[in-house]
Amino acid sequence: MAKRIVIASGKGGVGKSTLSSALAKALALQNRVLLVDCDPGLNALSLIFGKTEVLFSWADVFAERCELSEAAVPVTERLTLLPAPTNAEETDVSAVKEILKDADVTYDYMLFDAPSGVGGGLARAAAAADSAIVIATAETLSVRGAAKAAGTLSDKGISDLKLLINRYSVKDAKKGRLMTIDDVMNETLLQLLGVVPEDEGLVGGALPDAASPAGLAVSRVSLRLEGKNIPFRLSFIK
Repeated sequence: MAKRIVIASGKGGVGKSTLSSALAKALALQNRVLLVDCDPGLNALSLIFGKTEVLFSWADVFAERCELSEAAVPVTERLTLLPAPTNAEETDVSAVKEILKDADVTYDYMLFDAPSGVGGGLARAAAAADSAIVIATAETLSVRGAAKAAGTLSDKGISDLKLLINRYSVKDAKKGRLMTIDDVMNETLLQLLGVVPEDEGLVGGALPDAASPAGLAVSRVSLRLEGKNIPFRLSFIK
């Protein structure tokens, strides 16, 4: 049975879609992964992977205009993208869950990139998942948003919740510009899954190079999701 993980954030601009894409790509080195864009109208994942000329979305599958295999877009040998519809009104809270109910035999992981915030888009993505990763930067508003997103996910019945801190800088934390990792964990009450360092090379939704500090951090997160015992090392974060 596939592991179904919703990736959420309580606030926009934290790099959620970029991390979702990078994590899916890392997991796909050894696993069959379906990455589902649950944010209608924005289509950020299609842009990140350069798959902008797609014919169908999960809304078309839900409306029985096509099969899931026709809407799914290959990205790498083991990574497949299921695009979001371009029309934000063409959605249903049960849509993603319904169309993927028989896909467990095809994939090892399904990642659901939820819209930022705690509205209906998060509910739609959460309905299809059984665990969650909440992404936040170590800024006060982002952390508060992450705590609210975690509360919403818990209310939706997801108890397996983990925290992924993005764009972290030890130097900025020491200067008081960012919260410390411990403070972020205390504020969100979430178990830490990983810390991804600030990477000035990541602009315009670009994915981190596998050998960069950010890329290595994402790789370690993917290994933890696979059940590997990977210790936390922050020595590479400046």
